Amino acid sequence: MAAVFRKNPICQTHLRFHRLNLLDEEVLAFFDYYVSLPSRPMILSLRFEKKMSVALVEAINDKYNDAGFETEFDRLPTTPFNSIEIGENDIVYCKYFLNYSLSSELSPKGYF
Repeated sequence: MAAVFRKNPICQTHLRFHRLNLLDEEVLAFFDYYVSLPSRPMILSLRFEKKMSVALVEAINDKYNDAGFETEFDRLPTTPFNSIEIGENDIVYCKYFLNYSLSSELSPKGYF
C-alpha cells in the first residue's frame, strides 16, 4: 500500500482501501509512511478481509503519537476487528469496527 501511495502522492479528502489482505506488520509499514506525509486525506478507511489483532490498535496509536499527533479513540476494540476509520482535524479520531461486511462497501455493520 505504501509503495502505491508513494508513486501516486495525490492527496484526496477521502482515502479508502477495501478488501485488504495484510499482516499487522504490513499495516504498520503503511502507517509509518502515512503519518510522515506533510498532507493527508481528512478521512482514511481501511477494510480488511480478515480480523486484525487488538494489539494493532495500540501500535497504530503509537505511530501517530510518535509523529506528534494527539489521538482520540471511539470504542476501543476488545476483540479482533476488520475495519478502521481515521479522521484528521486538530486531533486524530480513530474508530475500529467489527463485522464489517465485504458485501457492502458503504459502511461498517457494527461498533465495539
